[in-house]
Amino acid sequence: MDEVIEQIRLEQACAGMVIAADVTDGEGRVLLPRGAVLRDTWLAMLRRHNVTLLTIVPQAPTDGADSRMAVLRERIERLFRKRGDSPLMRRLERAVLDYRAGKQP
Repeated sequence: MDEVIEQIRLEQACAGMVIAADVTDGEGRVLLPRGAVLRDTWLAMLRRHNVTLLTIVPQAPTDGADSRMAVLRERIERLFRKRGDSPLMRRLERAVLDYRAGKQP
């Protein structure tokens, strides 16, 4: 069975989209591998490398809550990027995500 893919301009891409084919620079070096989930920081990196097109796995339409949660997760992940394997820090990361998402303790 063939995988469904879609080619879009970089300006149309947003965090949370899944890459369907390796993204390479002008010299053929892989910038992002197939299967990577886009983040805002990676989109900025792709702009710096003059990437103009991406091949992505099409997403089913989502409501605003799903995309908001994806943005929140990315921001929290960035804040806690140096947390290591500490169970306490993982719990704190989850608590901050829940708080920012408006979930009650």
